[in-house]
Amino acid sequence: MNKAFLISVILVITCIVGCSHPVVNQTRPLVIQKQIIPVTSNPLGAQVHVDGQLIGYTPLSVDLEKNCCHVITLTKPGFQPLSVSILRQKDESKLYGKALRKGLEATLVHEDVRMGLTEVNDTIDEDEASGRAYELFPSTVCVTLEREKILEKQQ
Repeated sequence: MNKAFLISVILVITCIVGCSHPVVNQTRPLVIQKQIIPVTSNPLGAQVHVDGQLIGYTPLSVDLEKNCCHVITLTKPGFQPLSVSILRQKDESKLYGKALRKGLEATLVHEDVRMGLTEVNDTIDEDEASGRAYELFPSTVCVTLEREKILEKQQ
């Protein structure tokens, strides 16, 4: 399901209403959504860097913004560093279902199809920008660090 389909559905349903009022666009404060990702390692005590910034030592949980992807890097002396990509995945059925519901409500309350269409677009844009439309994966990070290989000099 995509944005154009939702707009078409609202347009068809709300043509019955037929009244026309000016569109009023209200600005809503954008709150970035976060997701807690537990991080652990074997051995314990590895440094945890998120997007290049030191956060702490394993085991710990990091609170990551859902509107972008992240890289978690674990380092420990004597072990090879390991990086894990944390990707965002859009929950389209939840996102578009919510947008459609809010668009229909706005159309019926204001008796104006333009209000419904504006609400659909605003809801999708806001949920994508705030991260509400996404879940981060993997939702936990549990890694085993490998020992560094020491090369002996030949004489």
